[in-house]
Amino acid sequence: MPGRFRRLCLLALLPAAALAACQPKPAEAPLAAVPEVEAAKLPDCGALTEVELGPNGTADCRLTAPGETGWAIEVNYAEGAEGAVDVSLKIAAGDGTEIQTIRETAQSAYGLPYFVDLDSDGRAELLVPLMTGNVNTSFAVWRGKDGDPEFVRTGEVSGIDVTAYEPGLFITPARSSASSWNTTYHAFEDNTVTRIATAEITLGETDDDPGSCTVVDDGGLARIGLTLDQAQAKFCAAE
Repeated sequence: MPGRFRRLCLLALLPAAALAACQPKPAEAPLAAVPEVEAAKLPDCGALTEVELGPNGTADCRLTAPGETGWAIEVNYAEGAEGAVDVSLKIAAGDGTEIQTIRETAQSAYGLPYFVDLDSDGRAELLVPLMTGNVNTSFAVWRGKDGDPEFVRTGEVSGIDVTAYEPGLFITPARSSASSWNTTYHAFEDNTVTRIATAEITLGETDDDPGSCTVVDDGGLARIGLTLDQAQAKFCAAE
């Protein structure tokens, strides 16, 4: 019996299921390549300029919290009522878990939010600019505390900038005229911004005039254990 005929006869004797198993499998079609979708990367807020932001905050950005928290904030702007700007700050942990969304209303998007540890406790506060006049800017102060992942709105301050002074105190220097300015000292009390004192400074009108510095008690000197004379010596020396 020819070999080919013999093989056909043997196959004919097999059950249908076994016969099907003997058949060669058709070549499988290759899987279609799955395109990789990369999430849109927002630019770093610190790298943007006023021109890139546009009048209504047309360029959204990303802000990264300092330290090792891994938190990131997506800062988004939208046109608000009566020409204002709605600011939305979506805070997420390093693994993408959403922690909190903060919303503020600003007069423009030219000022960008930023982090600074105002009370020197190791956890940075979030400052959101609300309105800028000729020189000074109003900021919403959102405080962060250890043990609580969410930020708490503690009030508003105004000045050219907001910076730490010493543990527990932070300052807002503000220009009042071409030859005078003041530096206000603040502290957090029960998660509320509290004014401590203000140093009022005036430049001298001539080279022989040293100018003046006067400290005004805003009701907080007793809280930090200073008399008015001690505050005068301490705060005016810093100016």
